[in-house]
Amino acid sequence: MKNTRNLFGIIALVAVIALAMTGCSSGADPCSHSYGSWAPKAAATCMAKATEERACALCGEKQTQSVGIPDPDAHDEGWVMTPGYELEGCLRSGCGYLTGDYYLTLAIGDTGPGGGIIFYVADGGGTPARNPISVQAGPAGEWSAYTAYYLEVWTTDEIASDWGSNGAVIAGVTTFTNETVPDALLLGNGRKDTWLIVTYLGESVSNRAAQRCVNATHGGKNDWFLPSLGELKELKGKANMPSTGYYWSSSQYDEDYAWFQGMAGSAGAGYGNGDYYVRAIRAF
Repeated sequence: MKNTRNLFGIIALVAVIALAMTGCSSGADPCSHSYGSWAPKAAATCMAKATEERACALCGEKQTQSVGIPDPDAHDEGWVMTPGYELEGCLRSGCGYLTGDYYLTLAIGDTGPGGGIIFYVADGGGTPARNPISVQAGPAGEWSAYTAYYLEVWTTDEIASDWGSNGAVIAGVTTFTNETVPDALLLGNGRKDTWLIVTYLGESVSNRAAQRCVNATHGGKNDWFLPSLGELKELKGKANMPSTGYYWSSSQYDEDYAWFQGMAGSAGAGYGNGDYYVRAIRAF
């Protein structure tokens, strides 16, 4: 009798274990699991929340959940490799954090990533200072403001063209009547001004100086633009530019005139319908 009871006990125990194992099998009700407490798995980063994990005591199956919010200061710092320079910042895709430290790998006269010639290199504040360029944001969401460390000029002229706007000062375009004012030396406004000019001209006219630069695809790049007067002044005498000739800038003088830069002389204001040379540049 005693042996019979023991046998029944063993059978019952086996049945309970089998039932418990069945509860953790594939397709079973997840409530049948016996999970432990949540434990930290991974800390939050700048791009992801922290995660926790727990396991079933019966079958070992694990669950993971995200908690909290991303940590904006938890970066994976390193050197972000970019053509022409290395930036110290976060290596995680989509973060964009930069420490401000950079290492430049190109020099004036080198070939740039667009196949042009480098004519400006930021040096972090040498004498004279050659600081990184704050490229102004484009119109209508074309691009956000960004920092450039180089200016690159294409190796040949576009087709000589007129500037294209007479009778109106284009809103937002850098405009001045004296080349000694700070705006006349400004770097970083040429790309924005070029697009404002192109947007203003629309499709009713074509083959104007700004349009030719925007339509250029030299070296597989599509971010070429008509340089500002300040950028043309920086270009003068560099990058195998001609020693003579007058080149349009993207800077406006008034409703009828725009600024040009002489490669052998000073700047001047030319009537918008006059043909001058055109040379495309890009900032990166």
